[in-house]
Amino acid sequence: MTDRQEQFDVGDRPRLEVSNTSGHIAVVAGDPGRIDVAIEGSGDKYTIEHYGSTVVIRPERGLLKRIFSSDIVARVPEGTDIEAKNASGDVSIDVDAGDVDVVTASGDIRVRTVAGTARLKVASGDIGLDHVAGSLDVVSASGDVRAVRVDGDVAVKSASGDASVATIGGSVSLSSASGHLKVGRLEGEDIQIRTLSGDVVVGIPPRRRIELDMQSMSGDLRNRLPEGDGSPPEATVRIKASSVSGDVTIQGASA
Repeated sequence: MTDRQEQFDVGDRPRLEVSNTSGHIAVVAGDPGRIDVAIEGSGDKYTIEHYGSTVVIRPERGLLKRIFSSDIVARVPEGTDIEAKNASGDVSIDVDAGDVDVVTASGDIRVRTVAGTARLKVASGDIGLDHVAGSLDVVSASGDVRAVRVDGDVAVKSASGDASVATIGGSVSLSSASGHLKVGRLEGEDIQIRTLSGDVVVGIPPRRRIELDMQSMSGDLRNRLPEGDGSPPEATVRIKASSVSGDVTIQGASA
């Protein structure tokens, strides 16, 4: 078992590409203009490349199918674009990143803040995000999805698991074969949300004119919107929500 540490100078728009076969990947805040890499265990079995403002970390070719476990920690400047792939292990991004693209086969994904777009794909594991300033695209085979705020559009496809976003600023498309779907506050103007087995909840801010299409084959349709104060609507919200087996509820937005 060999630990390894390396340091690289980068420019104004740094980029990190990191892959792992087994073990955790952690990206944390570092110093401006520099990316520091630390591999704990089997560091000699990884290739680290540096060109321009990009640092690439990956297992050596020919070792992808061999079993060894290493934890990778990268310290990066704020605004770094991050691409991470992990076969078995968690991925955590605890830095204000630029664009983020993460794929895991088995492991959780945790992301703090994304200034651009976030694309996340997981076969088995939970996903958690704090804030995405751009759009969010999630594909999950098994696991829950939780996000605090997304300023742009949101698309989530889940085979099995709950999906919840506290506040969304753009358009929304949420679907799950088995799981509850919830939007706490929809600030955008268009939402499509569908689950085969699970409840659907959408929160709408005041002063909205609503075009509503709600369907449930086995469950209740609930309109729990508060009465308006007589003020003219500020925007129109188009809602299409359906559940084969579960309740569909439209309610006042959470604060």
